[in-house]
Amino acid sequence: MPGHVSSIIVPDYDQSAGTATCVNEKHESMGQVISVPPNHWYTSFTFDTDDLNNATITCGDLQLRYRILTKQSSGSFRGSVTSIFRNHRSVRQWDVLVAEWERHTYSTDRIRMAPDLEYNAEVASVSMNKFLPAVAPWSEDKSTFRASNGKRYIWKEQARTVMLYSKEFKRLPLAMLSQINLSRPGPMHIKLSRECEDILDEVLVTCLIAESKRRWRERISSYANIALAAASATNAAASAAASC
Repeated sequence: MPGHVSSIIVPDYDQSAGTATCVNEKHESMGQVISVPPNHWYTSFTFDTDDLNNATITCGDLQLRYRILTKQSSGSFRGSVTSIFRNHRSVRQWDVLVAEWERHTYSTDRIRMAPDLEYNAEVASVSMNKFLPAVAPWSEDKSTFRASNGKRYIWKEQARTVMLYSKEFKRLPLAMLSQINLSRPGPMHIKLSRECEDILDEVLVTCLIAESKRRWRERISSYANIALAAASATNAAASAAASC
């Protein structure tokens, strides 16, 4: 399908060469430990920054690079527009526009996604509620979408990150965003299973949106906790003054 990277062959990780570990990765989710086999991931993309508004994401194995650029909107709405571009060295496709994410200040976000963008720059945008609808807010299942391969996928929030699962098969994640961690210094990156290779554009774009939403919820929760702590301190001080 135009606008999507497909049929990319990458050698499996060679454990004897030290490129994979024999110990399963373990990730905790809702009190349950998820054990991921070392050969489950076939490649990864590395971010040059943890800024999701402006970043470059690269994968040496696939000779691919994605660029994320965000600018203030100069159009008919208040907010900003995040554009995601792809280049593929092997086929000399430089800066192909993959998606445009309209981030509205006072209304629902909208998105335009390839392949339509390659043929019609004026293609109508789709509401984010339709493109990546949210699931129940109390659940770790946060956003779901149907990919170009006809399958449905879901982004889950787990241990301060996001993981992608198939709606039909939720035992192992198909993609996982690894955050910058003070205990494990290094760049942020997204690990991908082989099932993602035909829908890379969709996986990376929806990952960006899902993680942006997760960070927004995290900030709101942090602000609420600070306000609650301040209110508790004020009440405590008032009670102490009244008892004097």
